[in-house]
Amino acid sequence: LKAVVEALGEGAVQLWTAIVLKKRVVVWSDDLPALQSVLRALPALAWHRQDWTILRPFCLGDEEE
Repeated sequence: LKAVVEALGEGAVQLWTAIVLKKRVVVWSDDLPALQSVLRALPALAWHRQDWTILRPFCLGDEEE
């Protein structure tokens, strides 16, 4: 979680607000391991809910994958 907040800077506040208000957030990256670590940390921003089902994957691959 600390690495995500440091990487996003002030954007982490907007991300936290969106998650607390139950808004949809799209996260994408070309680096799959980095993306997975960020996605795994997102529910921790709303830890009071104890709900890990807020993650809904939408994956699209290209011809190279």
